[in-house]
Amino acid sequence: MSSKIKVDAVESNSASTSAITLDSNGTGVYKATSVETPNIKHASSSSNNIVLASDGSVKTNQVAHTADGASVFTLPQTDGSSGHVLKTNGSGALSFGAVSNGNSLQVLEQFFSCCDGSVMPTNKGNITLANVTDVQNATTTATDITGSTITYEPPTGTVQIIYEFHFQASYVDANPIVTIYGFLDDVQFTDARRTFGAEDLQFPFVYKWGFNINSAGTVTATGQRADWNGGRTIKLQISEYSGSYEGKIHQTQHTGGSTNDSFIRPCIGITAIGVPS
Repeated sequence: MSSKIKVDAVESNSASTSAITLDSNGTGVYKATSVETPNIKHASSSSNNIVLASDGSVKTNQVAHTADGASVFTLPQTDGSSGHVLKTNGSGALSFGAVSNGNSLQVLEQFFSCCDGSVMPTNKGNITLANVTDVQNATTTATDITGSTITYEPPTGTVQIIYEFHFQASYVDANPIVTIYGFLDDVQFTDARRTFGAEDLQFPFVYKWGFNINSAGTVTATGQRADWNGGRTIKLQISEYSGSYEGKIHQTQHTGGSTNDSFIRPCIGITAIGVPS
């Protein structure tokens, strides 16, 4: 024999309205205007499913679709970084991460500026560019090209670094011949040498080279590296063929139809390509 007490509401003796009501449609759903408790758990669960914190927040480690509970999602334990999105592993485990296009390569970081002492904010810290203010004459001894030196550390996930340096080439002698050399950490990558010459030479020169980061190993001739941990320094050098074939950079002549020489400030840029981590 069993006994039952049937009620359609429970109310406090100090309240004018019912605190808890039973759905009149016979669904067995209880309705409450307020519930005060630090924890809520299912009767068959050995641990709390929902924690109501004293700061007003609700804490739980899983959420499920209300239709049938078949889609259960496990929430991440820590917050992501600024700009991160919530992603799933396809099995219900959620995590924060950067927006990506699967495994396709994309630009992770890029900047390009004239060499005027500007500060470039990057993923691994600020880079202060050189401030080039004058013409540079080539000599028969290879010397660093002013403005071309930069020490750079790429973001995590980078597989290629593209270096660019734009400068004006001009002549001292009527037929200058000059050579440009590229260096990574003071080691020349010989496949990137450039030699040019012409009568009354005057043209804007763009030096562009890609450094691959490949676990296959370091290739000195191309500048490929097995890794790029920390900052590595890229720079260019210039030399002239002889004292009879002299050239100069960062200056152009005959500006605007006159014989005036004009200083041309060089520009430098970096592009990091890879897969977001």
